[in-house]
Amino acid sequence: MTSAKNQSPRCTIGVYSDKGSLRLSFSTRYNALLEQLGQSVRRQHTFALNLSDTEQNRKRATQVAIDIEADLQHKDWTKLFDPTFAKYGIGDAKFAQKMGELIQMPQAKVAMTVGELWEDYLLWKEGQVQPTTFKKHFKRTITNAIKGLKYDKTNGKMLDTDIGIYTLPLDATIGEKAVVLLQKNVSSNCSTNALAALREAYDRAVNLGKIPPTKNPFVVTKSETNSNQAYAQKQDENGVWREWWEFEEATDDEYLKDTRHYTLTERDTIIRAFYEADTASKRHAATLIEFLFLTGCRHGEAFGLRWKDISFERDYLRFSKSFDKQTRTTKCTKTDTIRMFKLYPPLTELLLRIQSASTKVGKNDLVFTLMSGGKYGSDNLDEIWRERGYTYTSKSGEKTKYTYPGIVTQLAQEGVIGGYLVPYSTRHTFITLQAQAGVSLPLLAAVCGNSVDVINRHYLGIDKNAGLISI
Repeated sequence: MTSAKNQSPRCTIGVYSDKGSLRLSFSTRYNALLEQLGQSVRRQHTFALNLSDTEQNRKRATQVAIDIEADLQHKDWTKLFDPTFAKYGIGDAKFAQKMGELIQMPQAKVAMTVGELWEDYLLWKEGQVQPTTFKKHFKRTITNAIKGLKYDKTNGKMLDTDIGIYTLPLDATIGEKAVVLLQKNVSSNCSTNALAALREAYDRAVNLGKIPPTKNPFVVTKSETNSNQAYAQKQDENGVWREWWEFEEATDDEYLKDTRHYTLTERDTIIRAFYEADTASKRHAATLIEFLFLTGCRHGEAFGLRWKDISFERDYLRFSKSFDKQTRTTKCTKTDTIRMFKLYPPLTELLLRIQSASTKVGKNDLVFTLMSGGKYGSDNLDEIWRERGYTYTSKSGEKTKYTYPGIVTQLAQEGVIGGYLVPYSTRHTFITLQAQAGVSLPLLAAVCGNSVDVINRHYLGIDKNAGLISI
């Protein structure tokens, strides 16, 4: 009987070490290809990876060889193989250019559409980013923006606004059209992200020879945009067209909005309101809200926290995972690192209180779960934090709208706190309050999984009660 090992195709791209540096060795079957690239003719060609020969690097190099081999031997290799080698994390500009000229990719279509460009880009991009990032950011948010789709809360489904760019051809004017149509349909931030992704998609298609080498139309400078678009009508979240001045200001205060936080008094007021809420689900979530305010962790990190990640003996808890309910995946933290967070009295007291009240405290049990025992997700947190509503349509067609204010929305409406901030403000609040209390920024960066620069730019709020010093 032939073993399964003998049935597997032999990898014709290997990895070996030369003077402590790793190289790829290509089978002679690739000699004709490599000779045309101007490489020296050998019985077996090799390619330097610029990696030292360590166990970790050897594993990486082996995976690179397997990935290249798999793409080249696939029946759809022209779609999968990346001749720039960027997909595999190796190669230089000179080699990539020669490889791109040599590989006989399908002839560029004269009337290639934005949609065709985008779908080809998605096939490649899926392997370049985290699954949750790909699904949420590229596959859903940006794809919907390009297609001109907008969520209709009344009907609970996506509706076509007829102002998408998906079916438009890639011509010299597509960039300006994209700016105009995207700004009409989505937020400024989403429009910027969509244009950035389209720029990358266009450059990649040119490098692969799928479209003729021309100026990237999605590189649109401010002088090329229509300045009047800032004052054009836009659709609100309900699909109603409104004047620009009816929307919340998002110009001079953009920096302050990004870094707003709750004061210490407001933070404690919000936590207490959850503990004293009139519904059991909100009271049940109070410990999670307090934990988020006391650690400043990313919400997915709290959702994925298990009791084995907490050591009361060593006074540390460990953030090593992040759970995303929409994709049902538990992955590494956003920065792909394991982060140790030193316990301090209020946090220790909270965790001990949760432990004593819980019936499931095994090492693999989640610290925070819904009342039903299920896993928390951003949607669960969102619906108890802010105002939510839905419309009921009777058999006669009569519509009735029901609104349920969340804890924080209600506090803001009653004037108990200064205003409404999104759930992620728990992170802004922790970082800012700790910094204002004198905790060093390098320490904050370490425990929160950020750099000092990121904290300065995006999280460190302004103390409105502070003033400049006379010097």
